[in-house]
Amino acid sequence: WDILLNTTSSPNKEKEANDNNNATASLEFAIARAEHLTARRPLLLNHVLLKQNPHNVGQWLHRAELYQQQQQQPNNDNNKQMAIATLRESLTKVYAPKAVNGAPSELVLELAKLYETDNEKMFERVRDFYREICIDVTYEFTKTADLASCWSAWIEFELRHEQWDQALSLARQSVAKNNNNEKHQTKRNRRMKQPLYRSIQLWDLLLDLEESLGTVQTTRDSYNYAMELKVATPVQVYNYANFLQDKKYWEDSF
Repeated sequence: WDILLNTTSSPNKEKEANDNNNATASLEFAIARAEHLTARRPLLLNHVLLKQNPHNVGQWLHRAELYQQQQQQPNNDNNKQMAIATLRESLTKVYAPKAVNGAPSELVLELAKLYETDNEKMFERVRDFYREICIDVTYEFTKTADLASCWSAWIEFELRHEQWDQALSLARQSVAKNNNNEKHQTKRNRRMKQPLYRSIQLWDLLLDLEESLGTVQTTRDSYNYAMELKVATPVQVYNYANFLQDKKYWEDSF
């Protein structure tokens, strides 16, 4: 009878074991899906907010940050590429006049930062990107301060890489009254109420670089040009007078 009982009960035990294994596998799969969904919740919520308002600069920056924060995943390089792709997409979605929760220039600066830290060989890619924004005007800003911030970031990028001549050349180009061809100049000024050459931020940067990297004559020319355009501030005029006195141009300083 024992043998008979064993032979008849064995299939039942095997079936029960299989059922238990299937239940365990299903539970583990459900837990894994729940964990995956929980991990993706911030991205999914962010996606909904961007669907509601694609001109929300802060949410685009937050989305790029979320990708960068996913450091626990093995494919970190892919996460950075996803952040870069997100910011590239944001420049096609955010319409500058409707931008909220941040300035459009923040998207440009964050993307340039990711390019710069992505790979040492990306130097030319970063420079090309700044050229697209500042000279080719692939993104149309409505505020002069936004475009001025991009020019300043480009100049500072060149300085970080010890490209002194290039940085000084860009600083001069940024405030030149006709620094682009007519087509780009017209497109640039289509929505901006104030021309770029009136940006105090860029003039401060140029004059500092002229005193540090330029000659006495080029520095004087830049100060004189600022006064000719009537964009020089009282502080800049005061600095010019001090500069002339330091260089022994006593009469000109007065």
